[in-house]
Amino acid sequence: MKSFLFLSNSNTLSSRFELILTPQKYYTSRLIFLTNKQYIDYIEILINCSSGLFIGDLLKKHLCLVLTIVCCISTAIGAQLKFNLGPIPYTFQNFGFILAGLLLPLEWAFMSQVLYLILIVIGLPVASGFRGGPYVLVGYTAGYLWMFPIAALLMSILTKLYMGISRKSLDNINLKDYSALLLLSLVAVMPVYIVGFLVFYIYALMPEFRGLYEWSKLVVNKFLGMSINNPFIICFIASTLIFIPQDLLMDHTIAIATAKALYSILKARGLV
Repeated sequence: MKSFLFLSNSNTLSSRFELILTPQKYYTSRLIFLTNKQYIDYIEILINCSSGLFIGDLLKKHLCLVLTIVCCISTAIGAQLKFNLGPIPYTFQNFGFILAGLLLPLEWAFMSQVLYLILIVIGLPVASGFRGGPYVLVGYTAGYLWMFPIAALLMSILTKLYMGISRKSLDNINLKDYSALLLLSLVAVMPVYIVGFLVFYIYALMPEFRGLYEWSKLVVNKFLGMSINNPFIICFIASTLIFIPQDLLMDHTIAIATAKALYSILKARGLV
């Protein structure tokens, strides 16, 4: 944004338009007259204020980019925090895309997870088990990864809607709001579960991946003590249902708490 100062030819007086500064805009006011000394003092104040506003605007413009990278890295780190009951690992990845949805606008939340998938494709070891490469996104767990951007986008939409309706911000949510956001996060992650399960189920029915189905039967019938013979239900329980409690009560819960803390810090610094 540009501003112009108009000076007179007088030796004792300088005329110009006074610019009244607010945190977001510059407003042109009335024509006033200042002595040369007053004018110099005013210019010094104007420069100092403008510099501060420029830095603040610069930080705000780049804040989404910084948070996008943070959420991408969080997803990558969460992928390594895992333990296995079988071919599908328990990970902490939901934390990253739920955090993105809570903190970022729609397009930035979406891009944070697209960036994560790009890092996998180019071969960086950011997938679960420090894996990387295009093959990760065509394997039997690929369906979960494909939906990370969609889940982040949905979480962002649902968060904005809820905050708008409740007229609150993340820094002052109470237990009721916390519970509501937790339920919304379950809605947002549904595409991950649905597509992830369908891809896994397709693989499990292939003769060359018969071990996936046998593992699923072992989990359902032995570890969970159920007596089920339907392949669809067996694969759904083993590949999706058993992960929901951990995702909701750990990943999502911690993501909401982290988002609240980060938002409070950013708000205290005037960045949101």
